[in-house]
Amino acid sequence: MQKLILPALLAAAASAAIASEPSGSWKFERIVDYHGDTKGVPPPKTQVIQIVGERVGLASNCNGKIRKDRYFFSRVFQPLVKEGVSEQEVGSFLSKQLNFKLDNEVGYFKTVKDASCDEQFSNALLADDTLLLPYAGTSFYTYRRSNGGVEAGNASDARYFGHTPSQLPFRLGSYLSLCADQLAADGKLLEKSPSCGPVYQPAVARKASTNKLDQLVGSHDYKKLGASHADDYAPPFASNLRPVYLVLPALKDVLLVRVDDFEAGPGGKRDVMSGAWLAVKGGQVTDQINEGCDFDEQYVCSVDGKNIYQLTDAGKFKRLRSN
Repeated sequence: MQKLILPALLAAAASAAIASEPSGSWKFERIVDYHGDTKGVPPPKTQVIQIVGERVGLASNCNGKIRKDRYFFSRVFQPLVKEGVSEQEVGSFLSKQLNFKLDNEVGYFKTVKDASCDEQFSNALLADDTLLLPYAGTSFYTYRRSNGGVEAGNASDARYFGHTPSQLPFRLGSYLSLCADQLAADGKLLEKSPSCGPVYQPAVARKASTNKLDQLVGSHDYKKLGASHADDYAPPFASNLRPVYLVLPALKDVLLVRVDDFEAGPGGKRDVMSGAWLAVKGGQVTDQINEGCDFDEQYVCSVDGKNIYQLTDAGKFKRLRSN
């Protein structure tokens, strides 16, 4: 019996640790207001918040830092305190409306955003799989933890060639800010880089690797299909370079792969390839685009808010509009 109890306790502890950890994707659910009036509350500008360690991405051009802080009821709910509303009353409201437990286990986080951000919130409460963002002290944006299209069994799915997919939506600016700048230093890839999971799962294609996707990414001629500054990427393995790539959740049997060149060399003297998106179907590259796209959950590529490509299950990028 003891042999059965210990693994169960360990699993429960691991589950609790994950639940209290903000890293991951959070999808907007709804707005609630203590007084029941949400008409004056503006909708959030971001539908998905993505957190990697102590960094937070709110939009491709809006990123920042997030840190855990001590929670004080009077600090977060000051307007309600001034109205004479007690912590017990607020806790009861959140429990009934959102199944959110306002207790000693609640996590309190503060954000410091880039100057380019115009998001209105600066702090958050975390309990289990709900992220609560107070607005004006009496209203709350609620976000639920999302798997970003990544299922538990994806790591063993043959479509991914042994890789764990990164999450959707994919925002290039957030990826570069939250993860990519930790993968290289002084123009060289780090041999052991910090984890960016579960949002981003970067891989490095190495010439000696036996992984099929490594070989496909490293042996592809990016210049031939229009990538800029790609003389050394025609293909990269021929120049002894190591592309960094991400695999996104598959569209049926089509893989969406982001490829970047982070090997600028000493002093940054080498012009790096500008980055590319590959469509992979049947173990082959079937298409390539070279825009700095954000991709949403419908596999639509957008640049500056304009939809320009749609990935299809034929393994092609269908142009939606001119740049």
